[in-house]
Amino acid sequence: MSYRGNLRVRPAGFVSRLVAFIVDLVIISITTTVVLLGINEIITFFGIKIFFNRYISYAVNAETISSIIRILVVISYYVFSILYFATFYSLVSYTPGKYLLGLRVVRTDGFRLGFWRSVARGVCYYLSALLLFMGFIWIIFDKNRQGLHDKIVGTVVIYR
Repeated sequence: MSYRGNLRVRPAGFVSRLVAFIVDLVIISITTTVVLLGINEIITFFGIKIFFNRYISYAVNAETISSIIRILVVISYYVFSILYFATFYSLVSYTPGKYLLGLRVVRTDGFRLGFWRSVARGVCYYLSALLLFMGFIWIIFDKNRQGLHDKIVGTVVIYR
């Protein structure tokens, strides 16, 4: 484990990290839902749906349009979640969920993450989940409590 000055840091455990992650996922889900509902209301208000249905639906069938919209919603959710984590990690070293549980994300040398390292960490969350969440479960067995995403980008979650 790294030292910063004379301060010994203690890596955060699996359960506290999991609870913080769940809190963050709830925040992300609520935010994206509100934003998507707002976009839907704007589209409805300005009559874009009527234009879309009248002029564009002749060229493309409704199922294709529906599939494209679903794909765009999923992509926007992933992009927003990565930016959510990256912004909080690069600015204050914790997300709201981690703040509630007294956790911080730092580089293994103890310093704050930059924006691009934070983006990479957010992308690596999906790698950690790819194989039956083994990248996350590894936190339980690792002496520094690092998951796959931590190991790839050189971070550790510590108690504040």
